[in-house]
Amino acid sequence: MLSVYHGTDNPDFEPVYNGSGEYNDYGSGLYCTEDIALAREWACKFQGRKTGYVFSYGVFLDELNVLRLTPPDYNVLNWLALIVKHRTSPSWSAIVRRRARQFVEKCAPDIDGSDVIFGYRADDSYFAFARDFLNVALTVGQLSRAFSLGDLGSQVALKSRRAFSRACLKPMGVETIASPDYNEYYRTYIERDARARKMLNDVRQSLYGDGRTILDILAEGVSG
Repeated sequence: MLSVYHGTDNPDFEPVYNGSGEYNDYGSGLYCTEDIALAREWACKFQGRKTGYVFSYGVFLDELNVLRLTPPDYNVLNWLALIVKHRTSPSWSAIVRRRARQFVEKCAPDIDGSDVIFGYRADDSYFAFARDFLNVALTVGQLSRAFSLGDLGSQVALKSRRAFSRACLKPMGVETIASPDYNEYYRTYIERDARARKMLNDVRQSLYGDGRTILDILAEGVSG
């Protein structure tokens, strides 16, 4: 049984199949992490709040279709295309939305048959990398460099009814985080975000490895 943790500011949180919106990294699902310290940060990410909660669950992975978005089977372009698929913004220009759609068609893995997905988490600071890539402001090499240096943290998404049926969703434990611990985890959450934004600025200034842009990827018709 895999132990996972969900951080939230909601003391009454209950996992519900298809209960989260589609505007998540891999679409609707229950998003957790194996790293309890990371879950604590997620529970304490709102300034001005005083209490966060970490719910502990167990998942039996046997008999489930598990997708791991990690090398050597998948690369940063595959992962990024999946994120873009679910987080494309209507505020983007028409040409960028079209570019995003083509990128998804070429590079996003098929997750329809996946019960559980393991992958990195794209918080708002890291989603800025996706926007830059789609706007031809980052190369593949720069993108790969950013993610190799990054501190994204990994997440586990329960996607299917079968995954929910193989999980112990009555919490095995609930940790309440109050001040001063709440303030400390809020600080580490903000510092992680600040490091990501600084790294994006640093990466923009140098060239690394693969010099292809999103335009080259789409013209070649390859997945990276």
